Amino acid sequence: MAKTLTVMPGTIPGVGMLFVTIKWDGLRLSITGVAGPKANGDARGSCGQRSDELDEVTQWTDGWTPEMGAKFKALWNRWHLNDMRAGSRVQEDWLRANPVNAVCPKSHYEAASEALAAVGLNPDPDGYKYGHAWKFEEVPAEVVERLFSFPVSRHSLPGAWAR
Repeated sequence: MAKTLTVMPGTIPGVGMLFVTIKWDGLRLSITGVAGPKANGDARGSCGQRSDELDEVTQWTDGWTPEMGAKFKALWNRWHLNDMRAGSRVQEDWLRANPVNAVCPKSHYEAASEALAAVGLNPDPDGYKYGHAWKFEEVPAEVVERLFSFPVSRHSLPGAWAR
């Protein structure tokens, strides 16, 4: 059962309202945001994978709190695009517990591959080499339920953004 929900957690100073759209098709979860959307399809802020924008909200709306914003951000970062994992479950679990930081010109893929190899997880115990396919990770029902339980705002996306 497909579901879509747009929430407006709050306002970013000098930019405007932050809107976030959650899409769930029963298998795949997608979460995207736009800060300060304009009716013509432009925005005063950024759009896309901008979960960090939640840290810039200073005025929370419609039942949102800073704690709820932090929880929403954690769920967004953890579960967005659950059907596009570069690593196996054991590799992704290790990387979540041991985050790698890539510094240009090294990519995140290179840094993660090297870190996993250093601990004997690239390839993993099943022979899977990090980044050789998109892996699917099922989103727990309680995560979907929680995401769709965040307060809905009385504000709507303007103009071209409302599609």
